[in-house]
Amino acid sequence: MDNTGFVKGVTVGTANITYTITNATTHCSNSTSFAVNVAALPTITLGNIPAICSGSTTASLPYTAVSSGSLKYDIIWNTTSLTNVSGVDLTASPIQLSIPANAPAGTYTGTFSIRNTTSSCTSSYAISITINPTPTITLVTNPNVCKGITNATLTYTSTNNPVSYSINWDTTAITDGFTNVSTDTPLPSSTINIVVPATANATSYTGTITVKNANGCISPPVSFSMVIHPKPPLPQVNITSN
Repeated sequence: MDNTGFVKGVTVGTANITYTITNATTHCSNSTSFAVNVAALPTITLGNIPAICSGSTTASLPYTAVSSGSLKYDIIWNTTSLTNVSGVDLTASPIQLSIPANAPAGTYTGTFSIRNTTSSCTSSYAISITINPTPTITLVTNPNVCKGITNATLTYTSTNNPVSYSINWDTTAITDGFTNVSTDTPLPSSTINIVVPATANATSYTGTITVKNANGCISPPVSFSMVIHPKPPLPQVNITSN
């Protein structure tokens, strides 16, 4: 304690303090004694928040080595794009964070504070979260071929650098011989080749395509129609002689 009466806790425990005041003229003095209890700061070891994709509404904050006691936490983000939380009971690891679905892609920082509700002692830690952009795909036209043609093309444009794609066909298409394209198939630059079964009927089939970028973010699915046109009937040719 200094001569202004300020007491600084150094170690956890109880300190008995005697405070004496002396009159500089008469040298008379008087004293009072009191006990000061120094409580331990709450502690927690925070892990990294795994990156999420834009549009995700939750993220996970793992932790270990938390101190005992009744604990609550606050999170103050250094952005208005994320929602602050206050006075939330500490649950089992990982802590589930609520993320606005419209939060823009980017890396955000904040402060995580943990408070012991008995002592009101608080400790604070820096945190950060990365929201990666989600790719999109826009189809230029629906593919169409004549019956018996075994290849069709799907032209597209995209955003946020997709590197792979997948296609899932409806039940009718699968029954008629179309094969789904597995996730992580390398994405061609602008035109995707579609294998059309030679035995497929002259009709319209429905497929759904998604693309994925290097961050593992997957686009919303986009539906398209695969149209197979019937061949015209064989021409009737009559040969006559003059």
